[in-house]
Amino acid sequence: MFTQRSDPDRGLIRLVCEDDVTAADLSGHRRAAVLAARDLGRPFVVVTELTDCAAISSTAAAVIAETVSQLVPFGLAGELRLVGERTPDSVLAAFAAHQSAFDVDVVTLSSQEALDTELDARLNRTGC
Repeated sequence: MFTQRSDPDRGLIRLVCEDDVTAADLSGHRRAAVLAARDLGRPFVVVTELTDCAAISSTAAAVIAETVSQLVPFGLAGELRLVGERTPDSVLAAFAAHQSAFDVDVVTLSSQEALDTELDARLNRTGC
């Protein structure tokens, strides 16, 4: 399952991957991401949450990576990828196989409860 949310207060777009993610789950997400980026203003960060992702197709990971790269002209300032201690290596590899417009800051969270605290700390460091 894939969901997308924008958070104007934090200046970010959240891409949440849970359980199994396929390319079919991404229907319409690119348009939604561009519209969210236009509304957020500059700069903003894309956060891809993989803490609860069990599996992702290589095609889906490629589509997400392509979408993120298309947000650069709208003010994308960086990418943050949140993983859990139990995020499968295959999920990490699916994303690592794709080039990014920025260095991706990958953070391993010890628990789901730490997500918002770590996210706020990272955003404060990047100045977004």
